[in-house]
Amino acid sequence: MIRAKAIALSAATILAVGGISIALLYANKYNGDQALKKAQSDVQVYEVNSVNAMKSAENTITTLKGSISTLNEKISSLKNQIDTINKSKIALQNQINKQNSEIKEDQNTIESLTNQLKNAKGSEATQASEIESLNKQISDLNNKIKNLQSSNSDLQNKLNTANATIAKLEKELTDDQKELETDKNSLEKAQNDLAQANKSLNDKNTQLDNYKKAYETEYNQVKIANEQIAQANSDVKKYTTSIDNTINAGNKELNQFNKFLNNNKSTSNSSTTNNSTTK
Repeated sequence: MIRAKAIALSAATILAVGGISIALLYANKYNGDQALKKAQSDVQVYEVNSVNAMKSAENTITTLKGSISTLNEKISSLKNQIDTINKSKIALQNQINKQNSEIKEDQNTIESLTNQLKNAKGSEATQASEIESLNKQISDLNNKIKNLQSSNSDLQNKLNTANATIAKLEKELTDDQKELETDKNSLEKAQNDLAQANKSLNDKNTQLDNYKKAYETEYNQVKIANEQIAQANSDVKKYTTSIDNTINAGNKELNQFNKFLNNNKSTSNSSTTNNSTTK
């Protein structure tokens, strides 16, 4: 009987301890639920922000790629224009140099003809037609020199215009190259921002998965504790039934013993009465 009570007490102790344990587990589960809800809320907010950031970065990347493509085409066009003008400058300078050479040759010829004319005029044997021919040659050469000098002036103006145009184009080219470099740096930054936004979102999702795993662990612990409590309840019920049966059997034995004692007492009293009467 004492053993049965000890067993019942042990089962009750298990039940009480289990109840405390499961209460703690439920508290942990509640905290886990709250943490999970907060994590889910944070991820939802962060996902919206990350998606917006990624869309913004993607739009920036698209815009910058278009700008870079346009600038590359423009830079290529400017380089072609500068190259073409440089070639025309070379042709102009060659033409100027050629005509300057002709002017110098013609001036030398004029100087020679002028000397011939002086000599002819100083000679009585010189005919008028010869002097006239020399004068005409000198006049023609002077006219030719004037035309060449006028042509060279026009060519020089064209050359100056070409130089000014090249200076303008080269400045534009330099500005575009700087802008291109800036756009490339901005593109690299936007691509890094996009990669970082993706990484941050993945990190948040990983954090959420970890919360879910922790939640599942708490849930499983509560489930196991519930099973342990149910088993303890079953054991207590079984042990309580056993104790009740033992107590009932003991009571029955006690009643029988008391009845036996009462019977023996009655028999003893009868014997005493009979002995007194006989005397």
